[in-house]
Amino acid sequence: MSEETKKANYVIGVDLGPESVTAMAVSDSGDVLLETTCAYDFPKNTLPKGRSERNPEIWWNAVCYALGHLGSQWRMNGHSDEDWAGISVTGSAGNLVILDRKYNPLMPAIMAEDQRAAEQAMRLSAIGNEHCQKIGTPFKGDDVISKIVWVKEEYPDIYENAIFVHQPDYILGLLKGSIDVTDPTAARQSGYDLFDNCWPDWLDYDMHLSVRERLPKVLPHGTLVGRLTPAVSKSLSLPAGLPVILGGTSQMAEFIASGVKQIGDFYTQFDDAMQISGICNNMFYYPHGIVKLNRLTMDNWFFSTSMNTGTEWINVWFNEQLANEYTKQVDSLLPSHYIAYPNVRKGELFPFCSNSAEGFISPATDNRPVQFASCLQGTALSERLAYQYIDKACDNTNIGQVYTYGKWCRSDLWMQCRANVTERVVHRLARPNVPAFGAAMIAAIGTVHKTLQRASDTMVRIDQSFYPNPEKMLAYKDHFLLFQKTMQEQGYLI
Repeated sequence: MSEETKKANYVIGVDLGPESVTAMAVSDSGDVLLETTCAYDFPKNTLPKGRSERNPEIWWNAVCYALGHLGSQWRMNGHSDEDWAGISVTGSAGNLVILDRKYNPLMPAIMAEDQRAAEQAMRLSAIGNEHCQKIGTPFKGDDVISKIVWVKEEYPDIYENAIFVHQPDYILGLLKGSIDVTDPTAARQSGYDLFDNCWPDWLDYDMHLSVRERLPKVLPHGTLVGRLTPAVSKSLSLPAGLPVILGGTSQMAEFIASGVKQIGDFYTQFDDAMQISGICNNMFYYPHGIVKLNRLTMDNWFFSTSMNTGTEWINVWFNEQLANEYTKQVDSLLPSHYIAYPNVRKGELFPFCSNSAEGFISPATDNRPVQFASCLQGTALSERLAYQYIDKACDNTNIGQVYTYGKWCRSDLWMQCRANVTERVVHRLARPNVPAFGAAMIAAIGTVHKTLQRASDTMVRIDQSFYPNPEKMLAYKDHFLLFQKTMQEQGYLI
C-alpha cells in the first residue's frame, strides 16, 4: 500500500491534570480529531493546612466520562473502532494511591502537595545518603517514598496489606484489569534507582519497606502492557482488546510533545522564567539538584531546569504596549553594544546559583529603545549561556536544535535573534505541547511509530523555523564573550 493511500491509525492520550482529565484522539500524523475534558467532582477541601487527600475513584469516574464521550463522538462521526491503535495515560507521579491486593482503595490518595511526610523524608535522606548523592538531591516530603514511610508508621494495619501506585498507573491499570506497572519517571518518586535500574536494597533492608512486594514493576514508557478489558470497553464505547501503552508523568508527556528528538536538542518554554529541557546520553550532576534528570529510554536521559531570566523584564521595566512598539523598531539596533543581564528578580537558579544576583545594563543608558534592544539580546545571551553549561555538564558535542513555545515566540524578530545568538536552528511550535497530546504520542510510539524520532517527525507541528544568519552570528559571538566577561566581573560566573 502506497504512502498516499495508507490507512490512518488513531491513538488516544489521557492526561490527569490537577483539576480535570483531558482525553484526546490524535491521528498518527498528528491531527487532533477529538478532545474532551471532564472536571473532577471532588468535595470542598476542609482538611487542615498541609494535608491534601482525594478519593482516587473520582479520578476514574472522570476518566470514564471523558473516554465515554470521546468514544461516542468517534462513532457518531462515522469512524470505525478498527482505526484505533492504542491508548496511554499520563499524570502526576507525586499523587500516591494506596490499594489492597484486589485494587480497592484502602484510604484516600495522598496528593503531591501533602506535607505530612517531611520528617520521614529527612530520615530517608540520612539512611539513603549514598542514593541521594547519586541522584543529586535529598528526599523531600512530597516524594512518594516519603509518603509510603508515613503510611507505614501512622497506619501499620493498612500498610500490612497495601500496595502503592502512582496516579497514572492506577488509571492505566483499571483500563487493562491489573495495576502492576509503572515507568521510570514515576518510579523515581518512589526511590527507584534510575542509574542501576532497580529498587535499592536499603529500602528493604534498612527501612523495612518490602518495596518489591508493594510497588509496581518498572518498564520503559511506550511499552505495550495490556489491552482494554471487555468490561471496561462497554462503558467507554471503545473496542475491547485496544492496546494499552505505558505512559508516564505529565511533565514527560509535555516534553515528548515538544518536538525534541535527539541528543543535543533543547525545548525552551520562553516565558517570565525560562524553562529548559533536553536529551543527553549520559547522567550528569549539577549542584543543588538544580538540573533534574529522568530516564527517557534505556540509553538516554531527559533533563529539565529553569532560570529566572526570561521575559518578566518586559512588564517590570517596560510594558507590553511599549514592547510591541519597540519590537518593530529595534531591528537596526541589533546586535547591541550594550550588555544586559535582564533578571528582574533577586537571585538566579541556573546556570549559576545565587541569592543576590540582580539584572543590569552596561554601560548605563536612558535611551529606552536601546535598553529594550539590549534586554532582548541579553535574554538570548542568557539562553546561550544555559545551553553551553548544559552541554559541558553532560559532555555533549552535538549542536542540536531548539524547539520553543511562549507568548513572545510569536515575534519573528525575537526568534531570529535567538537563532543568531545561540547559533542553533530555532523552531517555533505551531501549538502548545500539552500533556494529553504527549500521552497520545507515547501511545503512537508503542504501536505505530516505534521511536520518538519518528513520532516527533510525523506528529509535531512546526509553525516556522529560524536559521542563524552567518554574518550576525560572528557579531554575536563577540558580544557573547563580552557578556561572559561582564558576568564574571559582577561575580556571577567563575
